[in-house]
Amino acid sequence: MSYFSKKMNDWASKRMPRGKAIELNSRQVFVVPTKAGFAFIALLLIILLVGINYQNNLAYGLCFMLGALFFLTIIHTCANLSGLKIINMGAEPVFAGEMINCKLRLETLKGKTKQAIAVGWDGNEEVGNNQLQWVDVDGLSGVEVLLTQIANRRGFFYPGKIYIETRFPLGLFVTWIKVDPLFNVIIYPKPVEGSLSTIGFAGDEEEGTNSVGRGVDDFQGLRSYQPGDSMRLVNWKSFSKGQGVFVKDFTALVGKEPWLDFEQAEGSIEQRLSVLCFWALKMEKDQQPYGLRMPNYELSPSVGEYHKKEVLNVLAAYGIN
Repeated sequence: MSYFSKKMNDWASKRMPRGKAIELNSRQVFVVPTKAGFAFIALLLIILLVGINYQNNLAYGLCFMLGALFFLTIIHTCANLSGLKIINMGAEPVFAGEMINCKLRLETLKGKTKQAIAVGWDGNEEVGNNQLQWVDVDGLSGVEVLLTQIANRRGFFYPGKIYIETRFPLGLFVTWIKVDPLFNVIIYPKPVEGSLSTIGFAGDEEEGTNSVGRGVDDFQGLRSYQPGDSMRLVNWKSFSKGQGVFVKDFTALVGKEPWLDFEQAEGSIEQRLSVLCFWALKMEKDQQPYGLRMPNYELSPSVGEYHKKEVLNVLAAYGIN
């Protein structure tokens, strides 16, 4: 990016509207000629020079008529963005590595129509117009635009600014603006299957024991292998002795509420959070009440959509100021 472009972007950012609902006006937008606009200016100058050189009234008339059209185009191009409403419709939380779907709604006054409006993430206009979504905004129904980004890491993700432009009606000018609809998306840790070396259960303190095992299930013994069984559960020791293919059989513990304990997970912080996330989703699927123990924080055992979101939010926000 050139020095001039950087200064221009910094200046534009200071004037950038911010909010969950934004209505544009003509004082906020920027208007510059396109390549076609500069070519049109060159054509006007040539026609004017021809008229002056040959004292041709027809050339004068054509030059003034096209000049009037040129300036009228500025007004209509600005008006095509002025009055446009941009509404933040929110973005659902996703897991790290998944696609974020940010919903925008574009509206305008009844009886008005905004044509050929381009919307995209700030920076996409430098890649090319194929990165922008072109829509027409009806004053009666409006239109929804879905903008996507990859969630590269967990935490609170700020997708960035939105770039909006139009070149309607003749393409001689581009009217553009950058807005910040204040998207803030929660990114959960990526679920990664793994073992928790030790899981505490409600009541263990009173019994003076600590349940150790594969996870929230209790080891019952061996059974014959069946198609579809995980290869991780195969008892390779018996297989190597030629005793046949057996798998380890686990049965869910009844009447006990497991705790997902950060300190009992293995690996780095992100690996631990990913494993805890996996087990939280698994227990929700099995409708098994569970609690969460994090450093300096604890969630009592429960189950359900609200409890799941609370657990995932804690995992997503861990270690982030």
